[in-house]
Amino acid sequence: MTRSFWILCVGLVGAVGASGALGLRWNASSSVEPGLYLVERARPLERGDLVTVCLPEPVARWARGRGYLRRGRCPGDSKPVGKRIAGLEGDLVEVSGHAVAVNGRRLLGSIRVDSDARGRPVPLAPEGEFLLGAGEVWLHSGRLGRSLDSRIYGPLREQQIQSVLVPLWTSEED
Repeated sequence: MTRSFWILCVGLVGAVGASGALGLRWNASSSVEPGLYLVERARPLERGDLVTVCLPEPVARWARGRGYLRRGRCPGDSKPVGKRIAGLEGDLVEVSGHAVAVNGRRLLGSIRVDSDARGRPVPLAPEGEFLLGAGEVWLHSGRLGRSLDSRIYGPLREQQIQSVLVPLWTSEED
């Protein structure tokens, strides 16, 4: 390893400590941009934030049984998932048979598919209009058409969010 690599590592560790962040996380999954992220403590959430979230136990057990999630510390013995916040309290989410819109704007990559890559059926959140209530969020990947996001499980509670991920370097910045 080069000297500059080690200087960068020490600088990152110092920055993490000074920021009050929880640490660093490397993401290699394809549901969010692969890269290195700063893991922040809970803070006021904004649309577009990349968050880690524990799925509701029944959804997590189903997803683990299908092989979508690895074993982890969340209910259902699963790892948290990383998704972007597409909707917050007061937002109108419109779920149709074709796509999802938030406040009248269609989410990029929100086409709803009723089967996984192996052709197995997947449950879908019901169609209709939903006004997100106090403490509710709508999560979306935008990267994968078959991503495990709110198109399947509907809105989640803010309390299920574990952290906010701030990109330090992603492969898409090249």
